[in-house]
Parts: sequence; C-alpha cells; structure tokens
Amino acid sequence: VARFDNHGKKLSVPILINDELHLPIAGHPRKKLQAELVSISVHQGSTPTYGHYYSYIKQSINGQSYWLYCSDSYIQRIDKKSKTVVDDIQKNGYLFFYTVKGIVNAE
Repeated sequence: VARFDNHGKKLSVPILINDELHLPIAGHPRKKLQAELVSISVHQGSTPTYGHYYSYIKQSINGQSYWLYCSDSYIQRIDKKSKTVVDDIQKNGYLFFYTVKGIVNAE
C-alpha cells in the first residue's frame, strides 16, 4: 500500500483490508484463487525514515488461530478485531501478506 506521497509525507487514509481474497486466475474464468491474510507490517511515524515498524502475525497451532503483535522488544497476543487494532491496521498498515489456501469455483 502506498503510504507516502512523492515528498515522503505519510498518508494515513484508512483502507479496508480483507482477511480473505478471491483472485481471478488467468485462463480459468470459473475458478478463483483463495488467499488468507497471515501478516501485516505497520509503520507509525511521519516519514519512511522516521518512526517505528512492527507487525501483526497470525499464528495457527493445532487448528487454533490467533494474532500476535510483534515489536522490537516483545510479542503479545492481541484481539485483531478490537477497535484500536483495526484503526491501527487501516491507518498505518503498510505491507499485507497472504498465503494461498486453494482454488474455489467463481460465483
């Protein structure tokens, strides 16, 4: 996501991020690639060279999934749906990482 203008000024326009994507597959109009959000890199600061970078990472163990806040000095389990986290991701999310889950029929 382009979070900085041509002069390096931070753009904090909120954006909606889907936890799941269904992407078209070239040459297969009736099929879609299903992808799931697994990590988000976040930048808080006014320019690309000033501020703090940290991540939210989805952890899955034995079929149970939860999200972690990962900073320089600690890792903490968080509620990704809390207003504070949602606002942070929408305003400061910088890179969004998805993993492919499979192929589904297009609706």
